[in-house]
Amino acid sequence: MIVMYKNDTKRVVQSNMVDKTLEWTTEECQEWTQANPGLTAVVVEDNPKAITMWYDETDQSLKPCSTFDFTVRIGDIEYIKPEEDMLIIQDDGVSSVVFSGIEEGSSVYVDQVLVGIMDSSQTFTFTSTEVGTYFITFDKFAYIDDGRIVEVVSGI
Repeated sequence: MIVMYKNDTKRVVQSNMVDKTLEWTTEECQEWTQANPGLTAVVVEDNPKAITMWYDETDQSLKPCSTFDFTVRIGDIEYIKPEEDMLIIQDDGVSSVVFSGIEEGSSVYVDQVLVGIMDSSQTFTFTSTEVGTYFITFDKFAYIDDGRIVEVVSGI
């Protein structure tokens, strides 16, 4: 089986579990890696859960990712690891979504753009005056996050 993982977090981002026709040699993996900066392709033992794992270069194996364990606060309401992927706030510049308990050192992304690295406060506050849909994710070595969608609406 072939997996492709991010060099910084070692998290698997793609595997060939669906497309079994993709069987590469070690040399082909190296060629792919050279052509795709920030990613590495390797041959590993088949694992149906590969996409939720990270690659350990020391023993050349896949290991389960940790998940972010955080709470979300919107106004006075706090949600512990909300099941809903979409969170809704108003475009008044005051309403916000507060993510707490994010591991220090985690990268914080809004719409796939790095906006900062989590500090020791472990809190990220998202506020917007622009109506729209925003995708917020956190990234850290050996962690996985499916992200949260924040919908900013006018006049709730």
